[in-house]
Amino acid sequence: MGKTPVPLGLMFSQEGPYAAVGITMFRGAQLAVREIAADPAYDFGFAVHTAEPRGRNDGYVTGAQALLAVPGLTHVVGCYTSSSRKEVLPVFEKMDAVLWYPSHYEGFETSENIVYTGAAPNQHVVPLTHYILSEGGRRAFMVGSNYIWAWENNRIMREILGRNGAQVLGERYLLIDEVDVDEIIGLILRHRPDFIFSTLIGSVAQIT
Repeated sequence: MGKTPVPLGLMFSQEGPYAAVGITMFRGAQLAVREIAADPAYDFGFAVHTAEPRGRNDGYVTGAQALLAVPGLTHVVGCYTSSSRKEVLPVFEKMDAVLWYPSHYEGFETSENIVYTGAAPNQHVVPLTHYILSEGGRRAFMVGSNYIWAWENNRIMREILGRNGAQVLGERYLLIDEVDVDEIIGLILRHRPDFIFSTLIGSVAQIT
């Protein structure tokens, strides 16, 4: 007897400014689907439906709406950026569906319609900051992509540094598809910080 096919949505950007990460996440999800299909312990498999947002927030909304219009499909694995997750949240809440979010999670949000599977700041940013302080890092320079995840993680680190008498010498943000970093590199060389905290994603993260 064959396995019961359960509709499942996969929504990752394999095109656009952070395609390299999106492709990797999509392949990981496909691997999990194949492993479940091959495991005799499960009496079900997945009938996979995909959406390609191309790294655009409106593309995620359109993709989520299209996937959740598939009969019987109520679970979607996808999104990479926190901004895309926030854009599709109302869609999942309206449809009473579930988004399995497999990326880093900046915290300060909760929903019964999202399963946050990635690390939260208390699991990486907080211990990292205290470790840097213990190693003598007192002067920081922050550079990140201009969206929610970078803002929140930088804010958390900035607050911890401030409470411990350390300082942030500079904080700069780039658009996700921006690759011109000459000015920021010049600022870093001028300030000569003890460490750089980077929350860059996309093409610029690959060249820096």
